[in-house]
Amino acid sequence: MCAALQTPNHAHAVAAHCRFHYNAAIKLKGNPMINLYQRLNLPPTASRAEIEAALAQYRSELSDAEIRGVQEWLLVNEVRYRYDAKLRQEQPSFFIPSQKQPAPAATSDRGRRGYYTPKLYNPTVAAVLGILLSPIIGAWLHAINWRELGNEDAARQNMYVVYGTFAFGILSTLLYFFAAIEIPIMGWSIALGWFFSIGKNQIDFLRREAGNDYMRKKWGKVVMWIIFGILAYLFVYYFALYLLYTSGSLHPKIMELISQGVEEAVRATAQP
Repeated sequence: MCAALQTPNHAHAVAAHCRFHYNAAIKLKGNPMINLYQRLNLPPTASRAEIEAALAQYRSELSDAEIRGVQEWLLVNEVRYRYDAKLRQEQPSFFIPSQKQPAPAATSDRGRRGYYTPKLYNPTVAAVLGILLSPIIGAWLHAINWRELGNEDAARQNMYVVYGTFAFGILSTLLYFFAAIEIPIMGWSIALGWFFSIGKNQIDFLRREAGNDYMRKKWGKVVMWIIFGILAYLFVYYFALYLLYTSGSLHPKIMELISQGVEEAVRATAQP
């Protein structure tokens, strides 16, 4: 990338090379300068998080050159500074605070200032739920947030945690049913491993790039999905346990534990 100068000896040469291509790209043969902020329906004061989110929303409407321009000009601080300076010379009215900016197509995602802002679940709350309940919940919510921010790679990494935890849950259940092997602390280990490896990245990213400048998604649907997931898990678990117990397919130790539990329950109900 042009903004990354490799060595001090080549700094001036690389900087001159970058300026040449930068100037040639934004204005060629007297053509008007491209206003990438308007293409993204953003003001010139937009944060990095807002630019990334808007790029994800409007990517299908932009040309390849415009996408590269956003990535190489607006998302690189040193280049963005020069880009803004040139744009201010050609379109000074665009930088007037009272200037009304174009409204984005998705009006439901507009912020209070009239431009697109990402709509996210609180990543800290999501991480707490992931540690206390299941890393599936935390990683799933973080994946939704990363997609909203336009970072598909980070979203994919979190979904790998979701799929991996789900697969581990099935494996540990089978080990318990058929081999009487329990792994009691593995769930906590996965949750903490997820948080300190990739989960914390989203919290740090938003604190650094957006602060509190993003719209909050409501938690109603998430709570309903969590309750539904817990009930579905309990139903499938105990239904499978019942079928395997009645067919005598469980490990003898597990069969004995269940038989003892059933006998104690019968005695307890028989007592006056």
